[in-house]
Amino acid sequence: MEVLLDLMQFETCPWDSADVAQDAYLRMGQVTSVTFTYTFIHALYFMLCKGWNTTNLLIDRNQATNLTLVMGVIYLVYSAYFLSSDFDGMKVFINFVLASLYLFLGITNFKSVYD
Repeated sequence: MEVLLDLMQFETCPWDSADVAQDAYLRMGQVTSVTFTYTFIHALYFMLCKGWNTTNLLIDRNQATNLTLVMGVIYLVYSAYFLSSDFDGMKVFINFVLASLYLFLGITNFKSVYD
Protein backbone atom coordinates (compact mmCIF):
# COMPACT_ATOMS: atom_id res chain seq x y z
CA MET A 1 0.00 0.00 0.00
CA GLU A 2 2.86 2.37 0.86
CA VAL A 3 4.56 1.72 -2.48
CA LEU A 4 1.28 2.39 -4.30
CA LEU A 5 0.86 5.71 -2.47
CA ASP A 6 4.46 6.67 -3.28
CA LEU A 7 3.84 5.83 -6.93
CA MET A 8 0.68 7.95 -6.99
CA GLN A 9 2.58 10.84 -5.40
CA PHE A 10 5.38 10.42 -7.93
CA GLU A 11 2.86 10.68 -10.76
CA THR A 12 1.73 14.07 -9.48
CA CYS A 13 5.28 15.28 -8.82
CA PRO A 14 5.94 18.65 -10.54
CA TRP A 15 9.55 17.63 -11.21
CA ASP A 16 8.48 14.83 -13.52
CA SER A 17 6.77 16.60 -16.39
CA ALA A 18 7.28 16.52 -20.12
CA ASP A 19 8.23 20.17 -20.51
CA VAL A 20 10.80 20.37 -17.69
CA ALA A 21 14.01 18.36 -17.61
CA GLN A 22 14.29 16.13 -14.59
CA ASP A 23 17.58 17.61 -13.45
CA ALA A 24 16.51 21.23 -13.99
CA TYR A 25 15.83 21.83 -10.31
CA LEU A 26 19.18 20.37 -9.30
CA ARG A 27 20.92 22.59 -11.84
CA MET A 28 19.07 25.65 -10.54
CA GLY A 29 20.21 24.81 -7.01
CA GLN A 30 23.78 24.38 -8.23
CA VAL A 31 23.74 27.67 -10.11
CA THR A 32 22.32 29.52 -7.12
CA SER A 33 24.69 28.05 -4.56
CA VAL A 34 27.84 28.43 -6.69
CA THR A 35 26.98 31.98 -7.76
CA PHE A 36 26.22 33.17 -4.23
CA THR A 37 29.24 31.39 -2.76
CA TYR A 38 31.72 32.79 -5.28
CA THR A 39 30.20 36.26 -4.98
CA PHE A 40 30.55 36.17 -1.20
CA ILE A 41 34.08 34.72 -1.22
CA HIS A 42 35.44 37.21 -3.75
CA ALA A 43 33.76 40.13 -1.97
CA LEU A 44 35.28 38.95 1.32
CA TYR A 45 38.76 38.67 -0.25
CA PHE A 46 38.33 42.13 -1.76
CA MET A 47 37.43 43.65 1.60
CA LEU A 48 40.14 41.78 3.51
CA CYS A 49 42.78 42.95 1.03
CA LYS A 50 41.55 46.50 1.55
CA GLY A 51 42.19 46.09 5.28
CA TRP A 52 38.64 45.67 6.51
CA ASN A 53 38.37 44.44 10.09
CA THR A 54 42.16 44.44 10.54
CA THR A 55 43.21 48.06 10.09
CA ASN A 56 39.86 49.61 9.08
CA LEU A 57 36.84 48.86 11.20
CA LEU A 58 34.38 50.98 9.25
CA ILE A 59 33.56 51.04 5.56
CA ASP A 60 33.35 54.47 3.99
CA ARG A 61 31.07 55.36 1.10
CA ASN A 62 33.73 54.85 -1.58
CA GLN A 63 34.60 51.37 -0.29
CA ALA A 64 30.92 50.42 -0.10
CA THR A 65 30.43 51.55 -3.69
CA ASN A 66 33.46 49.54 -4.84
CA LEU A 67 32.28 46.48 -2.92
CA THR A 68 28.82 46.73 -4.48
CA LEU A 69 30.37 47.03 -7.91
CA VAL A 70 32.62 44.00 -7.37
CA MET A 71 29.76 41.88 -6.03
CA GLY A 72 27.46 42.90 -8.88
CA VAL A 73 30.02 42.14 -11.58
CA ILE A 74 30.91 38.76 -10.09
CA TYR A 75 27.25 37.82 -9.70
CA LEU A 76 26.41 38.83 -13.28
CA VAL A 77 29.42 37.09 -14.81
CA TYR A 78 28.77 33.83 -12.98
CA SER A 79 25.08 33.99 -13.88
CA ALA A 80 26.02 34.50 -17.52
CA TYR A 81 28.54 31.65 -17.24
CA PHE A 82 25.88 29.17 -16.20
CA LEU A 83 23.30 30.50 -18.65
CA SER A 84 25.72 30.23 -21.58
CA SER A 85 26.70 26.62 -20.91
CA ASP A 86 24.58 25.45 -23.85
CA PHE A 87 26.06 27.88 -26.40
CA ASP A 88 29.64 27.13 -27.47
CA GLY A 89 30.54 30.56 -28.90
CA MET A 90 29.08 32.44 -25.99
CA LYS A 91 30.71 30.10 -23.47
CA VAL A 92 34.15 30.92 -24.87
CA PHE A 93 33.43 34.63 -24.58
CA ILE A 94 32.13 34.32 -20.99
CA ASN A 95 35.20 32.24 -20.05
CA PHE A 96 37.39 35.05 -21.42
CA VAL A 97 35.42 37.63 -19.43
CA LEU A 98 35.69 35.45 -16.31
CA ALA A 99 39.46 35.06 -16.76
CA SER A 100 39.79 38.82 -17.25
CA LEU A 101 37.73 39.41 -14.11
CA TYR A 102 39.99 37.09 -12.10
CA LEU A 103 43.08 38.84 -13.46
CA PHE A 104 41.64 42.27 -12.59
CA LEU A 105 40.63 41.16 -9.09
CA GLY A 106 44.02 39.53 -8.54
CA ILE A 107 45.90 42.67 -9.54
CA THR A 108 43.59 44.88 -7.46
CA ASN A 109 43.89 42.66 -4.39
CA PHE A 110 47.66 42.35 -4.80
CA LYS A 111 48.06 46.12 -5.03
CA SER A 112 45.77 46.63 -2.03
CA VAL A 113 47.79 44.28 0.12
CA TYR A 114 51.09 46.02 -0.67
CA ASP A 115 49.82 49.60 -0.39
